[in-house]
Amino acid sequence: LQTARDVCEDLEDIPDDGPDAEALSNNEKTAVCMPLGGRLDMTLSNIGLLEAYPEMRLVTAGQTVRLVGSGRYELPRQDGHYLSLIPWKQANVTIRGVKYPLDRHDVVSHEALTISNEWDDEAADLIVHEGMVLVLYVKK
Repeated sequence: LQTARDVCEDLEDIPDDGPDAEALSNNEKTAVCMPLGGRLDMTLSNIGLLEAYPEMRLVTAGQTVRLVGSGRYELPRQDGHYLSLIPWKQANVTIRGVKYPLDRHDVVSHEALTISNEWDDEAADLIVHEGMVLVLYVKK
């Protein structure tokens, strides 16, 4: 049985540590490799799959994307990466342990307020009070 890491092994910059390394190694989550980039229509379609399959992560060289709903999430620091949050339409979030924290802030998809944040701690604490948020680890 191949793990997601085996399937993705040809990619450069697959994380060796951080939130998705363990999932790639032991298949705790479903990982789709190389779903980002190339044709925009295919990229958007792949991101849309996250709504139907919340356990899925999209993994490509230097980037990991997942969709989270209401709840609390620990987002471990991944050195050399930015942490971006993109509301899936709109959301209300609190984020701590980052350079630009927010407290119960309404975010909408046409704002760039939650893009390219950086960790101030070993992990960021994300609370999604309402809505859904795409969580992206993006290589600097």
